[in-house]
Amino acid sequence: MLVMDTSALLTRISDTHGAARQVDLQLERSERRRLQALVDSGRLRRYPHGVVALPDVDKRVLIARVHRGLITCEHAAAYYRLPLPSSPKTLHVLTPRGHKAAPLWGEHQHETRDLPSLSLSSFPVVPLARCLADLLCCAQEWTALVAVDAALHQGRVTYEQVGAYLRGSRRVLGRRRLQRTSSRARSPLETLARVQLRGAGLDVVDGVEIGGVGEVDLLVAGWLVVELDGYEYHSDMWAFDHDRSRDRELARLGYTSIRFTANNVRSGRIVDEVRRVLAAHPGAARARMASRSA
Repeated sequence: MLVMDTSALLTRISDTHGAARQVDLQLERSERRRLQALVDSGRLRRYPHGVVALPDVDKRVLIARVHRGLITCEHAAAYYRLPLPSSPKTLHVLTPRGHKAAPLWGEHQHETRDLPSLSLSSFPVVPLARCLADLLCCAQEWTALVAVDAALHQGRVTYEQVGAYLRGSRRVLGRRRLQRTSSRARSPLETLARVQLRGAGLDVVDGVEIGGVGEVDLLVAGWLVVELDGYEYHSDMWAFDHDRSRDRELARLGYTSIRFTANNVRSGRIVDEVRRVLAAHPGAARARMASRSA
């Protein structure tokens, strides 16, 4: 093995995303002396459990290296560019069972017997399916469902792949939540509306295809179409006219269509409004069924 010079040693640590356990670098004695010289000069820093890192290392990577673990939950979802209701806060790390260490910056540790093995050159993050399974068990329900819905809709993961990480008695909550996910949700707004309406005990189906109209966001009680107007999509005249044309066609087919803005959904007002419409038309579902059979 060739002895590394100082720049080569810095490059090698940079190639590990800026932090590594010294033992994993497999350095010879002369290389260890060079590493110590880099620490003494401030070009490298030492951290607990034999970790050496560049001064500007990503804190997520540093924490993962210290714990011999992998980033999971919300920070992993953000790494995979999945939508989240808000920016991740506390870092969650998947660590080998029996090797729990004191936290550095308030990070939360999940212990496991089957930690995935990654090369030092790989970013220390769990596989996507494992990230989503951990989210379903750990995060707030709506946060988890938004991320899982998006990954399923984009075809980046399957229901079965996520479910494979939800076996065992400790993962009952995750399995229950997985059953409430949907690959048809096209936006976090649709996920939130579906969760709110189903949580209120309403019969809701998302991503329903209606002949002559196309796909509608949500169908409640078989006849009430709920459309969600995100500002980024419904901000031009063409979209406005197109939506009204769809509303007229839905009315002709016997459906009632109501629309909500993003603020309506996020404020939770959608549930009361939908209930009022349903209460005002108690015979609508029966009338529609009769017209179909006629």
